[in-house]
Amino acid sequence: MTVTDRIFQNVAELSVPNFFITVEFSVMGNEMPEHIESFVLEKYQAILHGANGRKFVYTEGGSSIQERDPVSYCIACSFSLIQRS
Repeated sequence: MTVTDRIFQNVAELSVPNFFITVEFSVMGNEMPEHIESFVLEKYQAILHGANGRKFVYTEGGSSIQERDPVSYCIACSFSLIQRS
């Protein structure tokens, strides 16, 4: 299973009642990031407590997009929480 597949699976298993979660990748590494689940759940709680934003960018790792050989432990992805009607 690829890192992308694992991220999709982990996000699909999250409990966020009444919301869909979309994921969009802009940078991808070779290792599984450690804190995506807690990041998404933290943003979900913020929405429940009145935050207006619905799209959040998660980054992890020390590599920039401009570097030739990015660190394998680098990811940048956007999560959108879309309320079900």
